[in-house]
Amino acid sequence: MIEKKFFYQTGSASLILFLVLSLVAASVVVVKKNSNKKSQINSPAQSAVNSPTLSFSADPIAPSVNQDFNLLVYANPAGKDFHAFELYFTYNTQAVEALEVTSSYPLINSTIDPSTGTVTIIGTRTGSPFSGTENQEVARVRMTKKSDQALKLEWRQHTKLGNKIEFQTVNSDF
Repeated sequence: MIEKKFFYQTGSASLILFLVLSLVAASVVVVKKNSNKKSQINSPAQSAVNSPTLSFSADPIAPSVNQDFNLLVYANPAGKDFHAFELYFTYNTQAVEALEVTSSYPLINSTIDPSTGTVTIIGTRTGSPFSGTENQEVARVRMTKKSDQALKLEWRQHTKLGNKIEFQTVNSDF
C-alpha cells in the first residue's frame, strides 16, 4: 500500500520556503536602492540649486563717502512661481543712511527704522507671478554712504516669498 506523505514531508516545503525568503530579501534590496536614489535627488545641495534666492547689489558698486547710491534687492525665482514678498533686512547704520524704498510693484509696507538699521518691504506682483531663472529687481533702497566702513546687509528671519516657498538668502558686504 502507498503511504501518504504530508506536504511538509516531501522536501518541497524547504524549496518553497527558500524561494519565499529569497523574494523577500530581493524586495528589501530593491526598496533600499530606490530610497537611496530619492535621498540623492532631495539632497540639500540639489534643493538649494532649485530654490529661489534673495540677494543685493549696489549701483554704483563702490560709492564714495557722502555719495547717494541705490541698493538693489533681487529675487531669483529659480523656476518657482510666487506673487508676494515680505522682506526684512538689516544694514550697518554707521556705514550708510537709508533714505527711501521704491519698487515697480505695489508695496503694502515699506519702512526704514534708522535706530535698528532695519528695512521692511512687503508687496506683491499683480497679474503674472515672479517666475523664471533670472534675477529680478523687487525693490530699491536709496542710501547715502556715511563712512568708509563696510556696508553689511543681513536678511532677517521673518523674510518670506509667496506661500510657504523654501528659499535661500545671500547676505552681502560692500
